[in-house]
Amino acid sequence: QWKRYLEQEYPTVVASVWRRKGKGRIKELILKLVDKLPVIVCVVGYPNVGKSSIINLLRGEYSARTSSMPGFTRGMQLFNITPEIKVFDTPGVFPTETDFVALYKGALRIEQVGDAVATTAQFIEFLLKKRPNIFKKYYGITEKDPFKIIEIFAKKRNMLMKGGQLDLDRAAKRIVRDWQEGKLVLWHRPPKRPKKIKQQQQQKYANSL
Repeated sequence: QWKRYLEQEYPTVVASVWRRKGKGRIKELILKLVDKLPVIVCVVGYPNVGKSSIINLLRGEYSARTSSMPGFTRGMQLFNITPEIKVFDTPGVFPTETDFVALYKGALRIEQVGDAVATTAQFIEFLLKKRPNIFKKYYGITEKDPFKIIEIFAKKRNMLMKGGQLDLDRAAKRIVRDWQEGKLVLWHRPPKRPKKIKQQQQQKYANSL
């Protein structure tokens, strides 16, 4: 469904880094879209979305260093994919967004946030609106209040400070890391486009080929 949605506007290929599939389709699409060879492709996007992993898939080896933490790639690197295709790996582009949305998109580390507990509470509320049972499924927590979810999580993980108080800061950071490391999973269907816009985007895509 997401492929059909995205290809209304952009040339789109489905690939799996974990299953090592889609490499040939990506190369074919690159060659189809250019007029002259060799071509240099620049991989850009949010931090922590798999840019370096895609390059490793194309090369067939682990040349570009990867991490589940945003901001891991620091500088631009050029990799040879084939004699006709070279690819630039780039650092993530940080958008101007509220902290909890940037955490959701993997564009910000929780360590970069001033008040980890308050921001994580906003992040939890954001997740609950999209999937009300997400914390019940992964943590066995049925509570809906974001701050209480952090407290219960801290108790379950025995996260305590000196004196026996709950370490809410540590618990909040762990919840966000679980999300960014793929231990908390959320997906949703693509939105519906108005018919007129859909037709315009389909024509734009057809003209690009």
